[in-house]
Amino acid sequence: MMLKSVVHILKNSKPANKQQEIANVRAAIEKIYKDFIDGEGKLPQSFSERYNKVLPDGYIIQETPFEPYLKNISNTVDRLTNKSGISDWIYLNESADINTASAEICDWVKCHREMNDLLSKMCRVGDTLIMLPLTLTTYCERKIMIVTDDRSRFDNILEESLQNCKSAGISFCLILSDCELYDLVEQKAKKITYVTYPNYHDEIYADWSFE
Repeated sequence: MMLKSVVHILKNSKPANKQQEIANVRAAIEKIYKDFIDGEGKLPQSFSERYNKVLPDGYIIQETPFEPYLKNISNTVDRLTNKSGISDWIYLNESADINTASAEICDWVKCHREMNDLLSKMCRVGDTLIMLPLTLTTYCERKIMIVTDDRSRFDNILEESLQNCKSAGISFCLILSDCELYDLVEQKAKKITYVTYPNYHDEIYADWSFE
């Protein structure tokens, strides 16, 4: 249904030239994604974006529970890259039932990944690949980590709910310190580690992940 509406918008835009066509596509992307985020793409009430930062212009910076520690690393290198495989850190609200919340977040992830595929298709205008608008923040591009403060809540998750989360690339954890978590699915502690390497221009880059 969403794809059909996109095609309808673009077919009726009648661009005067390629640049106008690209501008029309970007405008269509922004409108479609805003409507999506305000509708079916909205984060379920069982969760909150505790770790993300919203700038005055509405742009969302997706952060982690470990920003002060990562900041200390980034201060020592020219560029620090997230190689953890985790794209989104989401907090499980205290009043949420773990199994109801699991079903909700699986649906949310599915919707966002479908939207990401749609946006990827829209970014191809003929033989030209355009960039997404800078004000647009996409979710669920990689693994989703759900943070809970209470391990006993995870103990109540049903096997079916757990398997659905695993299939969707969703995991759960406890935050142990400023640089360490406990992965409740893998049942082990993981600490931030990083490796540095030189760039072509004598700059020092670093990649961080969990081990």
